[in-house]
Amino acid sequence: KKNAQLVGLSVALVDGGNTVWVQGFGYADKKHKIPVTPDTVFRAASVSKLFTATMAMQLAEQGKLNIDKPLKTYIPEFSMNPRFADAAPVTPRNLMSHYAGLPTDKIGGSYAANPESIAAVVPYLKTQYPVSPPDTRFQYSNLGFSLLGVAEERAGGKPFAALADEMLLKPLGMRHSYVAAALKNGTNTSKGYVEGKETPDKPLRDIAAGGLNTTAADLARFVQMALSDGHPVLRPATFAEMLRHQNADAPLATEGDSRGLGWRLGTFRNLATAEHGGTLDTFSSQLTILPQQKIGVVVLTNSSNNEALERIAEKVLEQAV
Repeated sequence: KKNAQLVGLSVALVDGGNTVWVQGFGYADKKHKIPVTPDTVFRAASVSKLFTATMAMQLAEQGKLNIDKPLKTYIPEFSMNPRFADAAPVTPRNLMSHYAGLPTDKIGGSYAANPESIAAVVPYLKTQYPVSPPDTRFQYSNLGFSLLGVAEERAGGKPFAALADEMLLKPLGMRHSYVAAALKNGTNTSKGYVEGKETPDKPLRDIAAGGLNTTAADLARFVQMALSDGHPVLRPATFAEMLRHQNADAPLATEGDSRGLGWRLGTFRNLATAEHGGTLDTFSSQLTILPQQKIGVVVLTNSSNNEALERIAEKVLEQAV
């Protein structure tokens, strides 16, 4: 299909603590024939949520954020229009599992030449109604992860991007990675494409939900952490909690939306998986781990086609298992 074409692609396979294969395919810049390499920077889109959730758990270990306290503990001005009598308060745990009952997006201002800060979602939500009470049903929410990012800024005492750099990117040695509303101009930065046509990058407000810019080689270092039970940034018990099914008892839970904290839980050939994908107009990403087999795969592309990425990730895992 014409709209399924991928201009450039970068893949990494991780076995335990080692990246065993990382390779670029196609072009980071088709016009100038610049090839994709393992160090080509792509927008990771919603794979960013795994980082935001990990940071919440780091702050929890430090005693700065209790994921089961009301979100208002950290963002006192957070409120929504009342809709459900006797509903429990929204907590950071609810946000990480998408069981907070929040709307999915605030479309206005999501993309802008000079986007607002993630804190802009707080006054916006005062005018909105929850979709459901917390702990009731799955409702994927970029707004929820922006709120989590604001709570982390308050608890950690730094802007979200600086906090991500200090807490995760530097400790994991992700030297080409950064959180920002858009890609920086650089020799190793990929262009973005829609149906094979180069398309300008749109800066994003919700950086805690989708603002990680990274490479396959760098993202593989995050996977190594995940396959090492959180080492060196989390205790094994904390990381195990991130992969625990959080919402099995929710009244309206369905099998297809099994969630850990940040991670989506599933199976591949009857093997347990934890994963997250991401899609923006011009970039897509997929990160999947098999926690018991200690194998993980990362796929990044400069074209919007998450379905193709899921298939590529599965093909790589088929070869590895």
